[in-house]
Amino acid sequence: MAFPDPTWARLGFMEPPNFHNSGHNIGVVIIDKMKPHHTIRHLGDRMKHVTVENDLTINCNNIAFQSSGEVDEEVGGHGLMTILNLSHQPFFLDGKKHVGLSPAANFIVLDHGAFREGEL
Repeated sequence: MAFPDPTWARLGFMEPPNFHNSGHNIGVVIIDKMKPHHTIRHLGDRMKHVTVENDLTINCNNIAFQSSGEVDEEVGGHGLMTILNLSHQPFFLDGKKHVGLSPAANFIVLDHGAFREGEL
């Protein structure tokens, strides 16, 4: 079975993004639900989870170091998959370097809990 080329190569980049510099000073906002996962611990303080409730109260948490048992299990995985595409740590597979597209960026996941169903 052949594994796919790294994401950066499939998007037409000539070389892999630099893990320490690519995306530095860039902020990425992802509107989705997300739960903590061990694969985002390397983001540390560059990862924020913002929740806006129906009464417009706002909570901001650093979820990079939370265990998945600390949150509601109902939370979906699309936010996590997006963060991982953008920020995952480098690894090699079949001699090809895989790395996130902007691993040095800051990430804010805006939980759409205040949106009514069907608004997104």
